[in-house]
Amino acid sequence: MLPRIGFLIAFLAVVPASAQTPRTARSAHTTIEILAASATVEPGTDTWIGVRFLLEPGWHIYWRNPGDSGAPPILLWTTPAGVTIGDVEWPAPERIPYGSLVNYGYHGDVILPMRLTSTARLAGPITLAADWMVCRDVCVRAKARVALTFPVAPSAAVSDWAARLAEARRRVPVALPKGWRATATAGVGRIDIRVEAPAALASALFFPIDEHVLDVSAAPVVTPSARGVRLRLATSEQLATMPTRLRGVLVVPDGAAYELDMPMAAQGAAPGK
Repeated sequence: MLPRIGFLIAFLAVVPASAQTPRTARSAHTTIEILAASATVEPGTDTWIGVRFLLEPGWHIYWRNPGDSGAPPILLWTTPAGVTIGDVEWPAPERIPYGSLVNYGYHGDVILPMRLTSTARLAGPITLAADWMVCRDVCVRAKARVALTFPVAPSAAVSDWAARLAEARRRVPVALPKGWRATATAGVGRIDIRVEAPAALASALFFPIDEHVLDVSAAPVVTPSARGVRLRLATSEQLATMPTRLRGVLVVPDGAAYELDMPMAAQGAAPGK
C-alpha cells in the first residue's frame, strides 16, 4: 500500500484547462468522466453532476474514510464565474479486506454525486482535476483532467445520465426514519452502538466517518434484538482520547444507509439524545 501522507503531498499542481480537455479520460485501471443530470442548464438554477469511476475488475477506490490504508479521491474544480459545486455526497461504501487490513471503498462502476449551483449564465466549461488511488493487490496513483460544457438554454433538459445520478443519490446515507433511535456508549477499548427500530434487524454494518476512532479490521460483535440491533466495536490503538461524538454510516440488511451523529455516553451513564 502506498503511504497515505505521501499520496496527499504528491497532489497534482493545477493549471488552467484548455478548450480540448476531454469529458472522459483513462488512467491507471480507471475510466473517469463527468456526468450531469441535465443536458442544458437554465441560468439561476441547480442541477446534479457526478464523477464516474469505471474500474477494471478487482480494482477499487476509497471512501471518505479509507479505513486501514489508502486515501479518498481528491477532486478539484475550476468553474466559470457564478457557478459553484458542492461537496461530494458519498454513497455508502463496502468493506474491502486486504490481508489483515480492512479498507472502505468501492468496486465496479461508481458515481460520486454533488450539486452544481448556477447564479449566472455558464460562460465556459466546468473542469475537474482529479487525483485518486486505485488498488488491487498493489496500489497505483492515478490522475486525470476532464471537462464538461453545458449548452445554455431557456429551460433545462434531462440528460441520459439523470437516472444513474438519481440512483447514486439514493445510495447516499440519509437521516434515521421516524421511530428509529441510535445511541453510542464508550467502554474500555470499545464503543457500543444500540439501534432501536420498529422491528428486529438481523445484522448491520457501521462505517466511521472519522479516522483512527475504531479498529476497522476487528470484526464487530452484532447482536440482533426484537426491536433493532446492537453493535460492539473495538476502538483503534491510535485513539488517544475518546471523542465526544461518534459519526458514521449505518447500513442495514435491506441496503438502506443512515448517517449517524451521536453523543458519546460513558459506560454506565444514560445515553444522550
